[in-house]
Amino acid sequence: MIDPTVVERRLAAAYDAFHRARSRTTITHDLCAQAMGDDYPADVAPSSSCDLPLLQLMTERLALQPYQHLVDLGCGTGGTGLWLARATGAAVRGVDISPEAIRLARARLPDFAPAFGEFQVGSVRYTGLSYGRAHGLVCVDALGPAGDRGAALHEGAGSCSPGPVP
Repeated sequence: MIDPTVVERRLAAAYDAFHRARSRTTITHDLCAQAMGDDYPADVAPSSSCDLPLLQLMTERLALQPYQHLVDLGCGTGGTGLWLARATGAAVRGVDISPEAIRLARARLPDFAPAFGEFQVGSVRYTGLSYGRAHGLVCVDALGPAGDRGAALHEGAGSCSPGPVP
């Protein structure tokens, strides 16, 4: 990974603290489940706006086939990408700025069997992914803190192979 900026180091530290704190309690899970009702994807355990209708829409729009590759940019603890991988048979590569989130995502892999995934520390500025290898990309609520959203989208899109959009 390219040396992180001061802002990226601060952001990583803040997200590390967030994910450590969240892993010790169910309060966020409980509140989101109560607010979203039947649309709450309990196994994803989102800390964002990701609900079942959004996951179903992403599944339809991505139209991934088994063994294709999906990038989950700003993956957090991996729930969204792992859910999509399990639903489609694709392999997910998650990238997040938080080493703690990546540790938790890796620990969640068995919960989503037979989904296959790999998770690595990176940023929206520099993912560290190979260019042109992925068949789809998702990024749920991770562009907000990106300083240059256009550059972040360019970096993420660079990991995808060219082809028609369904």
